Amino acid sequence: MYFFHECRRGQTPSSVCRRCGCTDQRPRAVLQSGDTRAERGRICPAFPLRGAGEHIGRGAEGLQLQDAGFMGCRTRKRAAELEHQRESYQHYDYPGRYKQDPSGKAFSGYRLDALRSGAVTSEGESNCAGLMPGNTFTLTEHPNTTLNAVWQTVSVTHVGQQPQALEEESGGEPTTMSNSFAVVKGTTTWRAAMPYNPMVDGPQIATVVGPAGEEIYCDQYGRVKLQFPWDRYGASNDQSSCWVRVSQGWAGGQYGMIAIPRIGHEVIVSFLEGDPDQPIVTGRTFHATNRPPYDLPAHKTRTVLRTGNASGKKDSRTAL
Repeated sequence: MYFFHECRRGQTPSSVCRRCGCTDQRPRAVLQSGDTRAERGRICPAFPLRGAGEHIGRGAEGLQLQDAGFMGCRTRKRAAELEHQRESYQHYDYPGRYKQDPSGKAFSGYRLDALRSGAVTSEGESNCAGLMPGNTFTLTEHPNTTLNAVWQTVSVTHVGQQPQALEEESGGEPTTMSNSFAVVKGTTTWRAAMPYNPMVDGPQIATVVGPAGEEIYCDQYGRVKLQFPWDRYGASNDQSSCWVRVSQGWAGGQYGMIAIPRIGHEVIVSFLEGDPDQPIVTGRTFHATNRPPYDLPAHKTRTVLRTGNASGKKDSRTAL
């Protein structure tokens, strides 16, 4: 999605579009060689095609994204249009930044559009003030008839001169406006390259939370809810975060060891690949409120496994 503003007399409307080229404006650009600064009408004196030379094959024929989601997912997307492409040229990326295959397939399609958007491009010059990124225009009267088609503008640089505005330069020069632009085929679904995702620099401290009246709160995977100290709007309840996975000392198929962090416990949270959308509990810590089971350093030689009863009455204890 993208947005743009239009400056009209007495109003400045804003528009939001789902894709480039969705506006109805389609000015006609007529190719004409020579100096056109004083010409009237929409003139395009230069329009060389790029893509028949060093830019061939710039787009990928296929894309494969893969992510190590704990529920398992992998997706592959192939382009439907292979013009100017090699069938063996693929783009592979990890992590794919998705959790389920349906969303991964759509995401890979967007990524493939972005990779192939520059496969056939052109740069031109004109005096058409109506050119703007996202709009399309129809080129006519080009000697190469294959270029007389609809093109989509992806960037425009406008340059204008009005010598009459400066008293010391008020000569006979006229007011002129020209621009240079870059375009792709009008049938191309142009998408910008995906920006880098924000990254978390390191682990963080959080507190296990849950609904009122519960002491242990988890789902079928042993995941818990967390409250981070920087969260100004969290209410320290079951809505404070998404479900967060918990690292265990041993995890196999229906065997291993498990200790679910209880509400009020302080935990250390890491982020897979630095991705803030993939938190995982990797440690637990004592603090001034939740103190160790024995006085320290008086009993520093003891190795202890001591569990608390959920009802708060008795506990079981194994001490070495």
